[in-house]
Amino acid sequence: EDALKIHAELLHTPGNLTLSAYNRQLWNHPFDEKKLQYAQSNVVLTRKLADSSQWGAAEIRARGGMLAKVASEIWTGPKGLSEYA
Repeated sequence: EDALKIHAELLHTPGNLTLSAYNRQLWNHPFDEKKLQYAQSNVVLTRKLADSSQWGAAEIRARGGMLAKVASEIWTGPKGLSEYA
């Protein structure tokens, strides 16, 4: 029951999403199988997933936080208030 709740909560969050040319082949396989493909990715963020020993709620949340931090450093947003704010 807890696994179903975690799955529903985190499945489509940024921390659980990655770029892969193999999404159809990997979508429902165990993480250990996915890691083999991730390790060969040309996308650094995807390749780094292969360094994880497991993939669960804590890892997904941590990766989501890391992605948010990186995004906020790259895209700083407007310097002043928008007329729509």
